[in-house]
Amino acid sequence: MKNRDGRVRIRVFLILIAVISLFVFLNFKTDFFNVKSIVVVDNSQLTIEQIQVASGAIGENIFALRQKDVKANLELHPYIKQAEVSKKYPSGLKIEVIERREVLEIKDGDTYVYVDEEGKVLKVLAKPLGKKLPILKGPTIQNYEIGDDAVFENQEAIQTALSILGEAESLGYLEDVDEIVIKGENDLIIRTNLGINVAFGEVDAIKY
Repeated sequence: MKNRDGRVRIRVFLILIAVISLFVFLNFKTDFFNVKSIVVVDNSQLTIEQIQVASGAIGENIFALRQKDVKANLELHPYIKQAEVSKKYPSGLKIEVIERREVLEIKDGDTYVYVDEEGKVLKVLAKPLGKKLPILKGPTIQNYEIGDDAVFENQEAIQTALSILGEAESLGYLEDVDEIVIKGENDLIIRTNLGINVAFGEVDAIKY
């Protein structure tokens, strides 16, 4: 009986050694555990390929890869507000994103600047983007770098305007807005594509 138990232990030990050896071989001598596929969820502004490139994860060993590093890489992209990353063994990742969207077009000379509802600069172009977006009239833009917050002449009024446009975008009305005109800190006018002007004074119930 003891000999039999001993033989079983030896077999289990040899199998364990073989499994460990196979894992070490696959991990260090082949690309079996290298990230080859990335599933992307909730993207609409960016392509799957753009998000895969931004992740910096393709070809990396899945065991050595740190999810927080991939998340940090993704959130460096101006269009990615938030990202969540999970591993799918043996060689895949799942990435869920919350994207930023353009809500305003600003013309500065021959340059077109596009920002989201938080004032984050998403694009700086020499030609219009070609989307139906509201145009800013009034305060000048003083500083803009892609991925940074834009700086305006009247920053407080701009923040209110962007909040209004953010609500319009979430409610599906952004395409109805032609221009947003800022004449003063509490003097905002939204011009719709139907020719209607909506004047805002003290804005305390933007969604309404």
